[in-house]
Amino acid sequence: MKRRTFLARSLAALGIGVIGSTLAGCGFHLRGTQQQPLAIDAVDLKAPVSLLTDEVSRTLANAGVTLSDQAPLILNLGAERVEDISLRGGGMINDEIELRMVAPYSVQRRSDNAYLVTQGRLESATTYLVNNDDPLVRDELQANALAELRSDLARQLLTQLGTLTP
Repeated sequence: MKRRTFLARSLAALGIGVIGSTLAGCGFHLRGTQQQPLAIDAVDLKAPVSLLTDEVSRTLANAGVTLSDQAPLILNLGAERVEDISLRGGGMINDEIELRMVAPYSVQRRSDNAYLVTQGRLESATTYLVNNDDPLVRDELQANALAELRSDLARQLLTQLGTLTP
């Protein structure tokens, strides 16, 4: 019996290995995990000091884009605006909250100050459930949701910059 179990597990592991090798060899990638190289390698970020600005800076750096005052493109990022909407009304114990974050942006060439993107708008939304009897957990859930929204806006901005040529 033990030998059969060992053989069955070995064959299952071998099958999983073969499938994984085949998928990796054929160019299969999970959606959103493959980064396309950007046509721009440097950008001048003009933005208010905020958590969104920090996230955008980090995302640009991870994509290989350097932040420089002499870059050919200027990225103007506005302040984030957050809406907090309760989806369940009344005095219920559990509440479903929708957070919506919006941030304006524009991109211009440094050489002639021409706008490549005049009035761009980044927007993302998420929902989370909270127990109104526990305000500490509510604050933590909101902070996590806001961090997720900022990360999503930064990825959206990176995607939009990927379509531009300096």
